[in-house]
Amino acid sequence: VEFQKKFSNSGKAAMWVKEDRSKLDRDLAAIYFIEEHFFVTIGKRYVAEHFDDESRVKVTQMAVRIKDAAGKRFRSLDWLSSQAKEAIIAKLDSMAILVGYPDIWPETGVPDVSEEKNLLENLWSVIEWGFGYSISQLNTRKTSDYWVTVPQKHGACYAQATNSICLTAAYLQKPYVDLTQDLPSLYGSLGVTIGHEIMHAFDDYGIRNNYIGSGSVWDAMTPEDRQEFDRRREEIVRMINGIEILPGLFAKGNFSVGEVLADQGGLLLAYDALHSLGEDSCCDTEEGTADQLFFLAFAHFHAAYESEEVIRRRVAKDTHLREEQRVSFTISTLDEFHQAFGTKEGDRMWRPESERVVMWK
Repeated sequence: VEFQKKFSNSGKAAMWVKEDRSKLDRDLAAIYFIEEHFFVTIGKRYVAEHFDDESRVKVTQMAVRIKDAAGKRFRSLDWLSSQAKEAIIAKLDSMAILVGYPDIWPETGVPDVSEEKNLLENLWSVIEWGFGYSISQLNTRKTSDYWVTVPQKHGACYAQATNSICLTAAYLQKPYVDLTQDLPSLYGSLGVTIGHEIMHAFDDYGIRNNYIGSGSVWDAMTPEDRQEFDRRREEIVRMINGIEILPGLFAKGNFSVGEVLADQGGLLLAYDALHSLGEDSCCDTEEGTADQLFFLAFAHFHAAYESEEVIRRRVAKDTHLREEQRVSFTISTLDEFHQAFGTKEGDRMWRPESERVVMWK
């Protein structure tokens, strides 16, 4: 009972809920237990009912285009040596794009449950079965098509160990992701997320991380490459440290710099990919130019309300900037944003060119 009270109270704070939610917590605990252990069965059912092949193909093609944009951007950088570029492109080329659900579902077997057993006995059988499956995976070599999550969970991620990005079927659902919206808006929302995950392979951790069949990009970089990477990183850390989220509460540069590098890079890759589609796909509308729609979509994608309590907790524990700063700070560091809206000194989001430090530019 005491544990349930604590669980309920923590849930209220996390979910911005004030009323008693003890019954909801019990229901969720039951759902989570079933989902955790029967994830393949539930995943297959979820995909069959909520995700179609057309959506999978569209998102995959979009991700490939953004990945191609990354290669072009890396090759164009004048501050990287040729050997560093080769290592980056090799890692990029080997990166797997996983969309929706696995091509081959894992074989998990089935637990020994029956109507003859009581609830506790069945629960124990499920737990033993699940533990056995987990142990069996310890000595299994993970390839780049290995899924670190499940289709029915809302999420997008980059897996360092397998050098792959993953976009689950649950993530690619309305209203969060609308695959029917205009292309500038689609690339400014989902496209940036795809670019964000790709760029985690080259943030301040990913660039030092070994991946399947190869060493790290950092090992291939010259001393001059590393010096310039560190210089830019420190400048971005300094800018992040200057972000006041609440009165007296500042962002932590070294804590959040990896996510900011991914956000900056994701925006640039999605922007490049959008413009690679040609003028017909980037035409202006009554709502604004294609570039304006792109940045507005990024802002809408991260629109959220968070209480002060939640903001303070997340600043302490979450490496991402809070949603407002994640939008306003990040896009203000990009020349493309200032050109799109014609900002000038004195505007709220104006940032001098000397303060627009970006890693991959």
